[in-house]
Amino acid sequence: MEYQVETTASDYHWLSASLKNLPAIKALQGCLDDEVELFMPVDCERPDRLRADGIWLLSGTIDGQPVAVGWWDFRVKGGSFGRSVCRRFLAFLRAVEQRHQPLLLVVNSLGLRFMEGRTIFADVFGLIPALLRFKRRQLLVTACQGRCLGFGALVFGLGHYRLAAGTGATLSLTGPEVFQLFFGQRIAFSEVAATEAEYHRSGLIHELPDRLGDMMMRAAYVLKYLGGDRPLPAIPYEEVAPGQALTVSSLLQALGGRALEVFPGYDSRLQAFVAELGGRRLGVLLNPPGQVNNMFAFRSLVLYREALQLFRALRLPLLVLLDTPGVDPRFDGQNQRVLEQLLSVTEEVINYPYRKMGVVIGRGFGGANSLGMPKVYGAEATYGLAGLQLGVMHHSIIEQLLSGSAPLLAQWNAARAEEKDDCSDVVEAGILDGIISIDGLAGVVMKTLFATSPPPLMEVG
Repeated sequence: MEYQVETTASDYHWLSASLKNLPAIKALQGCLDDEVELFMPVDCERPDRLRADGIWLLSGTIDGQPVAVGWWDFRVKGGSFGRSVCRRFLAFLRAVEQRHQPLLLVVNSLGLRFMEGRTIFADVFGLIPALLRFKRRQLLVTACQGRCLGFGALVFGLGHYRLAAGTGATLSLTGPEVFQLFFGQRIAFSEVAATEAEYHRSGLIHELPDRLGDMMMRAAYVLKYLGGDRPLPAIPYEEVAPGQALTVSSLLQALGGRALEVFPGYDSRLQAFVAELGGRRLGVLLNPPGQVNNMFAFRSLVLYREALQLFRALRLPLLVLLDTPGVDPRFDGQNQRVLEQLLSVTEEVINYPYRKMGVVIGRGFGGANSLGMPKVYGAEATYGLAGLQLGVMHHSIIEQLLSGSAPLLAQWNAARAEEKDDCSDVVEAGILDGIISIDGLAGVVMKTLFATSPPPLMEVG
């Protein structure tokens, strides 16, 4: 095809091109629609790998949904951050923001271009505040496709949604050569820097597809739905008989039947979704109903925090569906920081700027109730699903703890005698706004989060 030049600034312009004619970024084929625009120096009138200087900056579409992409080309100067690269990147961010496009950054970089010397600091570090400004206005998805080293690791970490390829990819503040200079052979760089190791020890990586192609298709899928306003995918229909135990699917069906899970597989005790009810979107956090071990552990709380930050960026109201026996009290292994993470999440919950509500769908015991959107934390409303269990601890545990003190046990039994099996005492105290059925869930959510009545139920063909 003919390459067309559209000048948008004195130093750079948009250059129309076809992905099938750009072998350096062939991994984007199948993820983006074929026609793209490259952001190149103004005197560059054809796609040029060397002039791209280690990073291809472009605008395209995913099934018609506009999106901008930064693709690091490791074969050109290690995809490093040099002065000219960073200046073009800054101009690109401004142009993309004017187009109101979400941004995908696929990082494969050695970090700073140290051959240019220390005078590059201002140009390179200037990308951080620029990206922070951008992500306050638009969705930013980042992906690690090979090496995210040094400054590249910092750029990766700024994404609202962060993916990494699991096979052969590394994420570290330095490369293997420098690592070995300081620490020798006694510590294997591949073990500490592998993305799979990072995925399991921190919240830096949200998803870990095994291969690059899988990662790119997942990134495109997330951007396709979260980067615009097209209807979310319909969840598989599940026949629910009266009185049947709740499932994740039946809860999502009760909320309209359209949802996209975010950060799938990150934790077994908590799941996060962007759902759609009556044509409006909301963020949903839920414990898989009926699952015995739903205690909030460190990793559960990390997922809670990361989901809140994503929902906040998407400007979504928030619904929490709680079924938990409490917070995991063990201080071993990764769970050593559970208390620190609980305090961090609590602050995020209180400061969440959009409408929020909670529904206890099963168990709600102890301090974990603070994660179910209590009204004292600014929730618009908090409800309970019929059959819920609510308390400081399960009564059998309290009875066992007080079995050695007759006066205290008597005092507890007197307090318990005031509790109603249907939790009407909690409603009367104003802690819950009411007890609802699963069929009434959509109605209270619409009324509370969107101040309107629920839409008709979806017809299932």
